[in-house]
Amino acid sequence: MPSSPHENNKKAEDPLGQWYLYACSVSSEFSIKQRIFKRGDVNKTYNILNDFLGDSIKKKVRVDTKLNKINWLRSFLFSDDHLSTQYLIHIATLINFAQYKTSDKTFKDLKSNLQQITTFRSYLFEILTYKLLFENKIAYRESFIENGKQKEGTLSINGIEYLFECRKLFLPEYDNVINKLHIQTILLENLSNSKNYVFPNGFIIQVLNVEHKTPEPHIVNQIIKSNIKKHLRHELQNPITLKHEKFTIKIEKYNYARLIELEHDENKNILIAASKPEMAYTPFEFGYAYKLKGLVNFSIHSEKFNDYVKDIVNEKLKQHAQSQFKNQVIFLDLEIIKEIEKPPFNSINDFLENTSLFEALKKKVTTFYQETGHELIICFIVRDLLIYPISSQTVVVARENNTTNEKLGSMKVFHF
Repeated sequence: MPSSPHENNKKAEDPLGQWYLYACSVSSEFSIKQRIFKRGDVNKTYNILNDFLGDSIKKKVRVDTKLNKINWLRSFLFSDDHLSTQYLIHIATLINFAQYKTSDKTFKDLKSNLQQITTFRSYLFEILTYKLLFENKIAYRESFIENGKQKEGTLSINGIEYLFECRKLFLPEYDNVINKLHIQTILLENLSNSKNYVFPNGFIIQVLNVEHKTPEPHIVNQIIKSNIKKHLRHELQNPITLKHEKFTIKIEKYNYARLIELEHDENKNILIAASKPEMAYTPFEFGYAYKLKGLVNFSIHSEKFNDYVKDIVNEKLKQHAQSQFKNQVIFLDLEIIKEIEKPPFNSINDFLENTSLFEALKKKVTTFYQETGHELIICFIVRDLLIYPISSQTVVVARENNTTNEKLGSMKVFHF
């Protein structure tokens, strides 16, 4: 087993090592507060991520780094809350399963797409589906080629073989969300690496006069980074404005009432981040901690989401119309996750109350059977990562007399 990063009581300099120190503090048996995680899970997560990510996670990210060159997991390493640690443990579990319980090709595909945010998360969902089937003792076959096209796999229940596909439910505004997340990651990394304390009264950062689309992250980061040194220990009694030809960045002093006001502002301004620095203590040093609040506020109407899901189902049916496997299962992933402050649904119960979607899908699977004589099952894998421990549930839409839905609907998500 790789050695612990916690050597000679010195704080690790790389992001993964910094996260490890925080995770150790909330997994200590001697913690004054209630212990949140088991130290064994924290150590195992560090070792898995360290081996899998290698040097890609240890290098400091320049402020002008393009989005497709940054590792998506960095954002969780810089957040000092247990939800991010919980998510990293969850990811490490999937990586570990991929390495030891799937084919060499599956693990290689996962690792080769590490830098591609959307593709990497899609592969992780595919791994999660394999893990669910494996641990719930449902026979399955991994990805294969049929008619020159890649298929996720097949599964067998009650003697019936199904072709299955895995699809993440990315939001239509996903690119905008990731741009904001990227800005927050680089901002916090540069603040935490600053030798001098910046903005001691906390700060709120906005991008003004934009058409509800976040500007290129590297441009925003470059402007903020180049101006931070000019305002060391600036108390922000008066706001700072940093002008660009297409927009203006405004940095003002942290105020909770002002923050709430801006969160509900419908003008052409984008709220990027806010922080209220507080004194923090680790087992090795005192210092200020930047508690960065990522502000990625938007909402999506349920009807728009429902249309999005129905389009995906139609797309998958059309894609596999010529397959030799006539029965189909479509696994759809819905994460309620920290990186998006307002996802389509704020909880699993909110999702379950979306009756109009389930009625439309029920009609779809019934019509499919009437027209083809074959089964179509739609299985949502819903993970609520905003509560501890992670709450997960499978929600199955199938024809009334199809007993397969009972097996898929009772699947549980296992961890270490």
